[in-house]
Amino acid sequence: MSDEAKNFEPLIGSSEAAKILGLAEITVRIMAAKGRLPGLKVGRCWRFRVSSLDAWIRDGLEGKRDAT
Repeated sequence: MSDEAKNFEPLIGSSEAAKILGLAEITVRIMAAKGRLPGLKVGRCWRFRVSSLDAWIRDGLEGKRDAT
């Protein structure tokens, strides 16, 4: 297995992201579509990295992000 494969972070869907963030799934999808939440649209589905969501939360707690 290559180093890249070992360091690959699996993506999660909007349902799991919503559970992590404590938001409704539709809210997660809307925020991602508006660029307020870091995500990637693959086909018709939104995908997220847990580490990106964590960084987004940390930035918000430190006041680096606009209120949604």
